[in-house]
Amino acid sequence: MKKNPRQLEMPEINADLQRQRDYVKYLDDRKFEYGLVLAHTFVKGMRDIGYKSTAYALNELSDNAIQASAKSIHVAFGYLPGNPTHKRPDTLAVIDDGHGMDPGMIRASVLWGGTHRHDDRKGFGRYGYGLPSACVSIGKRFSVFSRVEGGSWYKVTVDLDEIERHFANMQSSVRAEEPKAAEPPDWVRAYIGSHYRKFTAGTVILIEKIDRLDYWPTDKLRAELRQDFGVTYRNFLRSVTMTVDGEIVEPTDPLFLTEGFRYYDVDQDRAEGLPPSEIPITSKESGDSLGVIKVRYSYMAPSFLRVEADKKRPEGRGTKPNARMKVRKANNGLIVLRQGRQIDVVSSKCPWTTFQNNDKYLGIEVDFPPTLDEEFTITTSKQQIEIKPRIWDLLEQHGVYRNIKAMRARWDKENNELKHKDEDTEGKRPSETAMESARPKFAQVPAEQTPAQKQKSEDNLNREVDKLAAQTGLPKPEAKVIVEAKTNSQKFKVEYFDAPGAPFYRVEPRGAQVVLLINKGHLFYNELYASPFSTPHVRYALEGLLFVMGDCELSANEDRQAYYEQERQAWSVNLSTVLRSMDTAEAARDAVASASEQAEANDLEKQRTQSLTA
Repeated sequence: MKKNPRQLEMPEINADLQRQRDYVKYLDDRKFEYGLVLAHTFVKGMRDIGYKSTAYALNELSDNAIQASAKSIHVAFGYLPGNPTHKRPDTLAVIDDGHGMDPGMIRASVLWGGTHRHDDRKGFGRYGYGLPSACVSIGKRFSVFSRVEGGSWYKVTVDLDEIERHFANMQSSVRAEEPKAAEPPDWVRAYIGSHYRKFTAGTVILIEKIDRLDYWPTDKLRAELRQDFGVTYRNFLRSVTMTVDGEIVEPTDPLFLTEGFRYYDVDQDRAEGLPPSEIPITSKESGDSLGVIKVRYSYMAPSFLRVEADKKRPEGRGTKPNARMKVRKANNGLIVLRQGRQIDVVSSKCPWTTFQNNDKYLGIEVDFPPTLDEEFTITTSKQQIEIKPRIWDLLEQHGVYRNIKAMRARWDKENNELKHKDEDTEGKRPSETAMESARPKFAQVPAEQTPAQKQKSEDNLNREVDKLAAQTGLPKPEAKVIVEAKTNSQKFKVEYFDAPGAPFYRVEPRGAQVVLLINKGHLFYNELYASPFSTPHVRYALEGLLFVMGDCELSANEDRQAYYEQERQAWSVNLSTVLRSMDTAEAARDAVASASEQAEANDLEKQRTQSLTA
């Protein structure tokens, strides 16, 4: 007889239930009174624990469900009779079909620190803060309903208004109430009946008196939760289904490398995966292996986050974003996962770089195992990572920063190419038009071309003829007529080539035309001509400068032309050296300025503190 999947999991489920029972006995043996905390102000403080969003808070409850072997998790919205429009839910229920909890464990679960998984390195929870902290960050009352296989529903409720009244009346310390036999509300049972084929064990977390939702109306709340859950649990949604208000959560890879995941094929653009890496970590004391950090990279072209109509336009020109943009904006930085579950996006505390707006086109994911928790300090709310200096050093040594720089340089180059294409029109560039009108006024009289120079110009023209014939299939005589017509009508033309190590520009006579070729492979292109700070006017002016230098070269005699060629090579090498030195000098200046600003801020804070003390 074939066993169903749930039967196969029973040994693991029974083991976890036994740990629960051992934990409750541990509390009872010590005559623990189930006091929440001595002071009600603690509960108020936990309301302000600082979850980044409603989704981050609800992640705590999903973590518990997954660790309880749930196969299906639902976030259901409930509404009071006085809210007929359903524009905003009055209550939330997080429902899972995991193995459930015994009544004693339900009572322990509402306590801050109440968990049978202290220092657990297999799953998500370690401290027992998640369930109550998440619930009170959203509403002022929550109830935990749960049942185990073959058992009945029991519940425990925590009401913050009741706690306030309790302390106001100078009563004894607050205790979690005794578990009561009680089923979830009718609307929750109806939801379970319509969304679960069989529900013999599981848990319902009911959050009421809701007064803190980051998103609303209902449509926006549903959409935001689906997206956040899809990113956070992308690696688990093959074995666990998640649903928000009846709509399924789709796994979303923020690097957009996983085929079949949400937005992977929203259009024809695809993210490009760079070779992943694995970084082994050993103990500093014993040298024993502690685990392996896995790093993934993806590169997204400048067109990747734009709608089809704007694919050929550069960044920052009023382009309209596609559906991927929101995911990338929320994940711009070092994406950190713990055992496949996303925890944080580190963007401002990286010691070797600061992530900027355009870095959203670079995907970097770091996944570490629970055995490295001491190296990746996680806050109790599981939403922020503090990476230890040793790990930052190892990430840099294993090429993470090097890959980031390479992807940035590639993106800048490709975006600049789009920028220039966007500037080009059917007519001539301003620099080309200016040269045509200004050239007759130049004082220099061109030297008569030698036969060798004339032949070189003719050869360049014929090369363009061959290129056009190959591209179009036209006979060469017809292609030559077209090329000559273009060169005769446009005396000056700007083009580009890509040759690292070559001079930053060169000029080429092409029949009646002078062509200025600018080298994309030289630092001049990315650091000056096509830098993010360059404007069209600056680029046209630089083209004019190079046109003038090139005209002087072509107008000189043969010996002088050889001199220009040699000097241009020296100019290019020296210019690269200066531009690299400039980057270093600017970085040093910025560091000094940053230190000065920090010192000034510290002085102001010291003065403020002294003033308050006085």
